[in-house]
Amino acid sequence: MLNWSRPLPLEDERVRLLHEVGLELERSFEGKASKLVESCDNSAAKLVALMTRHFPGFRDHTVYKGHQIFLYKRAQIFAADLWGAFKGEGYGDFEDISSITIFADYIVPAVLQQLGVLRYRSSLDNTIKKNTEIVSGSEEEVELRACSVYAVEKMKEWISKKTGKQVLSVELDLWLWAFGIQCPSLQHHRTLSVYY
Repeated sequence: MLNWSRPLPLEDERVRLLHEVGLELERSFEGKASKLVESCDNSAAKLVALMTRHFPGFRDHTVYKGHQIFLYKRAQIFAADLWGAFKGEGYGDFEDISSITIFADYIVPAVLQQLGVLRYRSSLDNTIKKNTEIVSGSEEEVELRACSVYAVEKMKEWISKKTGKQVLSVELDLWLWAFGIQCPSLQHHRTLSVYY
């Protein structure tokens, strides 16, 4: 399907999810992603809610110590990509783009750890250094992702307080991610998931 030099993880499941998206777009949105976007009334939060309601492959949530945790990485990145591609206008005109958090995956937690924002337990640090897989939905994986979201929200508050300027989580995510992919030695957790 793609001309990658390495195998696409969970390729069959990803293909199934793409088919599912196409079928649901056809069923509920006249076969057009534009109709989906138009139905959110310029709200990134509503778009994320629509994505997760209509497309099971975007329901990135789990139960952590009895609490439901919603990360919605791919649904949020869809809204953020529209906002960025359309420069906040047209299909990217979201009045509440500030409601979007970072896109919690594997790069941002590693960057936050390298910057000293997050500190890993020694057992987690060893797991990451050994390239041992951390199971999707496990306590460790949820903690890595959820703590990253929380840490970046706190960074946002701190930046706003120090500079008097508002910064978006979307912008911080892009900066942290770009920093991370430029560090070939950056060690990150390994999790096999369709949500990344």
